[in-house]
Amino acid sequence: MQDEDHGDVGGYVMIEPAVVKRKSEAAIIAASGKICDWLPTIDTENLTVRDARAVAERALVLNALVNLSFGAPKDFIAGWLLSNGLRAALSPKEQAILTKPGQCPSLSAICSDGT
Repeated sequence: MQDEDHGDVGGYVMIEPAVVKRKSEAAIIAASGKICDWLPTIDTENLTVRDARAVAERALVLNALVNLSFGAPKDFIAGWLLSNGLRAALSPKEQAILTKPGQCPSLSAICSDGT
């Protein structure tokens, strides 16, 4: 599928981040929404394709981090990740957040490195 939104990277059909971002922002503005300028675009130059299991593990880890930002107890989230075999899917920054004493940072601070 080759069109304005897609390109070919290493045999995989990939999205064109700048085109998708521009169209998404136009749709959001048309619906009277606000744009989050701090959200990064996808770096397709260094992109690697992950298998379905790795994608699912990252989605579950990111869901846990969102729950932390909403005030879920850190020890509960850490235990949930451990009991579901997801600790290996954490980035070093995410592991530090879970082991460092004190309150968790905001969601934007947690996700600022694009993990």
